[in-house]
Amino acid sequence: MARILLVEPIEKYRRVYETILTHFGFETIADESASDALDRLFDQESFDLVVANLDSVKEKNFRFLKLVRLRLCKSESQLPIITISDYESDVVFAKAFRHGVNLNILRDSNCSQELLREARVFTGQIRSPFNVD
Repeated sequence: MARILLVEPIEKYRRVYETILTHFGFETIADESASDALDRLFDQESFDLVVANLDSVKEKNFRFLKLVRLRLCKSESQLPIITISDYESDVVFAKAFRHGVNLNILRDSNCSQELLREARVFTGQIRSPFNVD
């Protein structure tokens, strides 16, 4: 079973994402704050995917992403990161991608479905429609 670390400060979204991901077979560990999530990662808990609220991640100048990538460089692990945001900003998205985000999802009416689909792709449950083998 794939493990997902969910970092979402807004309780209603945290509950919705956790419920959906758990229902579809993921072991989902939800944290309200990036610092709690970092504690888990630095305590050597292993995850297959991180899903984080981009708005909270960027608040401290992307410190969360920097520290996750620094830890992973030392362990030579490839941990995909998906962020979810409430707004479109090419500048913020570009900065997030430079800090190691693999995908950003806009929070809209299809967000939960897109999150589930991408979580399944990033954890290897389904093939990406963009793979051309």
